[in-house]
Amino acid sequence: MGAVRRLKEKGDYAGAEALCQRMLADKEKTLSPEHPDTLEIVDNLAHLLEKKGDYAGAEALYRRALAGREKELGPEHRDTLGSVNGLAILLSCSGRLPEAVQLLREKAALSPKALEAVRYNLARYECLSGNLDEAKRLIAEELAANPEKKEKALQDDDLKAIRDFIQTL
Repeated sequence: MGAVRRLKEKGDYAGAEALCQRMLADKEKTLSPEHPDTLEIVDNLAHLLEKKGDYAGAEALYRRALAGREKELGPEHRDTLGSVNGLAILLSCSGRLPEAVQLLREKAALSPKALEAVRYNLARYECLSGNLDEAKRLIAEELAANPEKKEKALQDDDLKAIRDFIQTL
């Protein structure tokens, strides 16, 4: 993936996408479409398409990666939860905030480990949705567990409605 990263850093998204597609085809043949290494490429390609503005293509790939990772790795695996966050971010960026919130709520309800993995993004999207009490509760938990994220939270425009509250934490 280093070559893909270098192409992206140069702004050559078309080249990065073509290389990623070739890598994906190779992994699907040599391993399987559901192998964790294949799904890593699927997730990376989804992120690349999102950066290019191809939200429909990215969403299909994020959903494929998420479904495959849930099946192969389990719903609480860090890679699976990474796919959850990736899909939620995409949904939010494409104007589908209620869907992003619902996805994160569902995954957060699985376990404390799942909640920990999605809590920051869920706090952001609850704030954007106007659910300020819930956003405050979640960000307070997040910053208690990860105090180093306070500066990030204070700069996060998605959390601006509760910035004064964050300052008190």
